[in-house]
Amino acid sequence: MRKFTLHAKPIRSSDRGKGIPAWVGVVVIATGLSTPWIPAYGAFPGVNGRIAFSSDRDGSVEIYTMNPDGTDQMRLTNTALSSANPAWSSDGTKIVFDSNRDGNAAEIYVMNADGTEQTRLTNQFLDDLDPTWSPDSTKIAFSSVRDFDAHFEIYVMNADGSSPTNVSRDIGGFDFEPAWSPDGATIAFVSDRPGVNLQVWAMSPDGTGQLNLTNAATNDQWPAWSPDGGKIAFTRLMAADNNDIFVMNADGSGQTNLTLNALENDFAPAWSPDGTQIAFVSDRDGNFEIYTMNADGSGQLRRTNDPAADLFPDWQPLAGSGDRLVSGRRAFLALRPADPSGKRLRVVSRDQGVDVGAGVGSADDPTLAGGTLRVVSADFDSTYALPRERWRHVGRSGTGNGFRYVDTEGTAGPITAVLLKKGTLRAAGSGSLLGHSLASDPNPVGVVLTAGARRFCMTFGGTTTFAVERRFAAHDAPAPTACPP
Repeated sequence: MRKFTLHAKPIRSSDRGKGIPAWVGVVVIATGLSTPWIPAYGAFPGVNGRIAFSSDRDGSVEIYTMNPDGTDQMRLTNTALSSANPAWSSDGTKIVFDSNRDGNAAEIYVMNADGTEQTRLTNQFLDDLDPTWSPDSTKIAFSSVRDFDAHFEIYVMNADGSSPTNVSRDIGGFDFEPAWSPDGATIAFVSDRPGVNLQVWAMSPDGTGQLNLTNAATNDQWPAWSPDGGKIAFTRLMAADNNDIFVMNADGSGQTNLTLNALENDFAPAWSPDGTQIAFVSDRDGNFEIYTMNADGSGQLRRTNDPAADLFPDWQPLAGSGDRLVSGRRAFLALRPADPSGKRLRVVSRDQGVDVGAGVGSADDPTLAGGTLRVVSADFDSTYALPRERWRHVGRSGTGNGFRYVDTEGTAGPITAVLLKKGTLRAAGSGSLLGHSLASDPNPVGVVLTAGARRFCMTFGGTTTFAVERRFAAHDAPAPTACPP
């Protein structure tokens, strides 16, 4: 079992030649493996998207994303050194992180949600770490020793890296792990002000009004705002090899232990955008893995399972553009009683309410978030996964003309094709994995296409034809008044 203890101050990049790996931090494992500097986060409200995290599973420390249940783990960075500490922008389209890939100290970088367009924002001789976004994504707060006083301070810069400003301005202590509140009015951070343990503090973004929130006799770190701004999750050192996740009100009151794990280490909390769950890191099963739990501490589940260290989760907020209630041109369900592989499904809409939402790179982009197709009636209710790997842009990538799903061989399921562009929605599937039955008339049949954070809802009834155990067909169905329940 690998254990860690908290240092009174961060490890600097100048210490890396002393047997400390490239991702360093305020935590050191007794076996000699050091973890990176650990960031803090503010959850922005929205639909729950993917979880970004850091891992050294492929040799170097890289950034990955996965679905909240741990499936579809995808590597975004590929460097010889370290890329770590990912933090999502409030619209879920960007990830800011730190990396020493250019052979210098750690610098702040930004990339798209799919890992493209990785761009360096800072360029200093000493470390810039722990980046976190402002709610409007125009600013980034981070930790830095750029003033050569050997103490980390909290800085705020524009999202393009310009105009960095020291806002914590603490002489003699370390200020680090900033987390911006969802309303933009407060930055929580960690400080070891002289005479005080590591504590969670709060201040205005300009550095005024600095206040100790936790005031504990032990070390508190890694603050993470709930998406409504009413609570802060954080980590408290309970004993020499034991850390637990706590939650408190935004003013520091009501401090409550959520994990109650007396033997192991639970740390680095990150709220889900809908506020119902918290992702965190634990070594309870032998090594560092990503877990999730309900916001009250119940339902603790492991989401990664890798011999390497999986650390520093942050949850993607998907804003989405809501539901679209659209008319249906036609729907066709068929089967062959003697041949289960003969099942067929076709759905078409020509409604002008069909569109691509915010388009490429947004929460509405199924090449990033995937989708599903649900077909439901009184006799059946089947939802088919449409994984993001099978989605493509229509036309040249980035033009925003639409999205196309192709799985001709049925590798991911029975849905073989989907087309989504302005004014047109088409879906087709075949094979025994289709879930519809035609023992009785299924009229009406609801169809819901989810693409990224959006849903397109149709209900096929009215003008229909039906043959028992053979086919159901409907055409010219008006838009429903609501999506199927």
